[in-house]
Amino acid sequence: MKKSTLAIQELRGALEHDPENSEYHALLGKIHLEKGLLGMANINLRQALKLNPEEPLALECLEKLKAQADNQPKPSHADLGSRLINFFNRKP
Repeated sequence: MKKSTLAIQELRGALEHDPENSEYHALLGKIHLEKGLLGMANINLRQALKLNPEEPLALECLEKLKAQADNQPKPSHADLGSRLINFFNRKP
């Protein structure tokens, strides 16, 4: 855990000096993916691919990200109105 935190700090520092480096973005995305931070991973991987559409690490990690996202539980699709009706119609 400490190593990944240090790596994130190092990569962010490197990106300050070279924000157009697709490999840095891909590496940051990979670390976020490994930590289960799917939203952050998605942002970094897409940025890497925006800079270099053929970035191999980003392409590989994006496939893993899609697989993990497919395995996540889907949120309930009940709308707010239905939830409010159910809430207020409860018996004490």
